[in-house]
Amino acid sequence: VTVLRKVLFPMLAPAILAGSSLLFAVSMGAFGTAFALTGTAVKILPLVIYTHVSELSADIAKADALAIVLTLVTTCVILAYEKFFTTPSSVR
Repeated sequence: VTVLRKVLFPMLAPAILAGSSLLFAVSMGAFGTAFALTGTAVKILPLVIYTHVSELSADIAKADALAIVLTLVTTCVILAYEKFFTTPSSVR
């Protein structure tokens, strides 16, 4: 148990965090997969944006606002990962 806590988990943490941030970024843009599998039944942000654009009474302003939120959240997550969990190339 001590070996896991003091050796293995600290070594795996950067890889787990990198994978998590990449998974987050890909899932935020996985419109095609979610739409093909569920239609608009699942309420994820890319599908909500699509719903607002594709309806007869298209609410473009709301779709634009949601797209900006999606972009900002994804960008913040990726930048936070780069700032806190990567080392400068000169240090490597």
